[in-house]
Amino acid sequence: IVLDSRSAPRSAPVDLWVAPFGCPDAQDVMRNYLAGMDLFDAYRKGEGPETILIHGRPIRGSSLYGQAMESGIAFLEDARRDLSKIQVPVVWILGTYDCWVTRSRVRAMLDAPGGGVREVFECATGHVLKTGAEAIELFKLVSESISKHLFRSDRPARDPDLARFARQSEAEWSRVRRMELGDAEGFWKEHLLGPSGDEVGYDILLEHPEYPRFLARQVELLDPRPGEDIADFGCGTGNLALAMLDGYAAGTAPSSITYVDLVPAAVERTAEKIRAWLAARAMDAPVCRGMVADLEVSRFAAVADFLNGRLHGIEGLVERVEGLTLATARKVAARYGKEMHAILRGAPEGAARVRDLCPELDVSEAEAVLELGRAARFLLGRTLAEDLKPSAAIAGVAASARDLRFQHLRFGDATACLELDLPDGAFHRIGCSLVVPYLYDPLATLREMHRLLRPGGTLVISSILPNFDPSKLYTEGVEILAKQAEEGNAQAGRKMEALRHYGNMVSRLIELEEDGRFRFLDRAALTALVSEAGFARVHAFHAFGSPPTAILVRAEK
Repeated sequence: IVLDSRSAPRSAPVDLWVAPFGCPDAQDVMRNYLAGMDLFDAYRKGEGPETILIHGRPIRGSSLYGQAMESGIAFLEDARRDLSKIQVPVVWILGTYDCWVTRSRVRAMLDAPGGGVREVFECATGHVLKTGAEAIELFKLVSESISKHLFRSDRPARDPDLARFARQSEAEWSRVRRMELGDAEGFWKEHLLGPSGDEVGYDILLEHPEYPRFLARQVELLDPRPGEDIADFGCGTGNLALAMLDGYAAGTAPSSITYVDLVPAAVERTAEKIRAWLAARAMDAPVCRGMVADLEVSRFAAVADFLNGRLHGIEGLVERVEGLTLATARKVAARYGKEMHAILRGAPEGAARVRDLCPELDVSEAEAVLELGRAARFLLGRTLAEDLKPSAAIAGVAASARDLRFQHLRFGDATACLELDLPDGAFHRIGCSLVVPYLYDPLATLREMHRLLRPGGTLVISSILPNFDPSKLYTEGVEILAKQAEEGNAQAGRKMEALRHYGNMVSRLIELEEDGRFRFLDRAALTALVSEAGFARVHAFHAFGSPPTAILVRAEK
């Protein structure tokens, strides 16, 4: 029972109001979200900006702020007035590290005179709990509050049947087409370099001491040595690459440093930083290689694994081939035989025959099975005319997945090339900072890193943790920049704008993760992936902020 009492229909009486991580008033949450900027007075005078960015999307500001004021949810005084009239129990749950909500304002709201029973619980969490033990404990608290206030019972809540919920989650996701990242290069360019005219971009993180500490911890685990060949995969704006160079004793350097990213401008930004670093130390430059490449080397890698026997069933393709659901894979696996095996390996057939072999499949599922066969034919060099889109049919050949007829499965711009243009055993050390969660098939990328490391070589990767809440680091950054402004730093205002934009981009990342396009990994999931990719001596560490917001994994080949 989670309800905004101010919008509750009069004909539906409410007996209990439970507010997990609720915001007391719009002024508070908007000011926190916009890095201290309070626009209510400006909009009240008709002087506010026409649009503002919320979650990376332009929103008509006058509508957003105007509706809040018209609805009486704009200010703390509104909330206190409403609470004084609410006679039913109100249970408010706060997160200790939730900086989108000002805890003192919640308590001020609940202290309004009059009204009924008020309870406040504070959990050592951030703003939104979606998965894992923290989320379960939150919902147990909600359940216990319902039991206490509605049924006058202090009965403790029980843990749910996780297997049942996992099956339900699988069924729900199988019905949903997940969000696509249409222009991946454009998205990541804006994420790393900011909007046009912004010279700060991702480097705004360097203003917060936790980020340099996070970089230094990764370098400590990498332990680069003089004369080695090192690499930064997903180099972004070059911050890990520079931290790796800073890890060398004075007068020493690697034999070579390679930096790879999807965004050409990011690779060039990294090159500029490395050149400046070397010039400042008057050192002989190591071999520096900037490489523009997608670390999702090929979305066809999972299909290739199936063809070469590395995967022993169609279920192993789930979560590695975008668009293939577990429900479909299970139906096929239950009816698997020689003919279905041949179809998945490229034997031409029609949807009707696939459904004869597996009657449980609907038409779209049968077509997805045929698309797996189409991908197999492409990798095997046996593409048929009917596999090609009309635009590619003229040439009669497919250069990438974009030339093939895929309606249900998504392979992006993948080609039949399954490796980066680098030799086996090219590096002694590879760092890959906050990249793996954004790869649809991270296992394929980790196996490629394993190929590129020399025996005994070291890999250090990192991932944002599930239930990631950036609000504490964000508001601490606001405080740091506000102090810089007070001290007369002429760049503080520009940096604050960069921080606001970066906050919007992080909101987009979280939205894509919630939609299933990205996947933030915990300790168990990330270590399991690294081990499956063939690495040994796998160790995990929490890092980046207090409480930690990321997981680091160090492993060896």
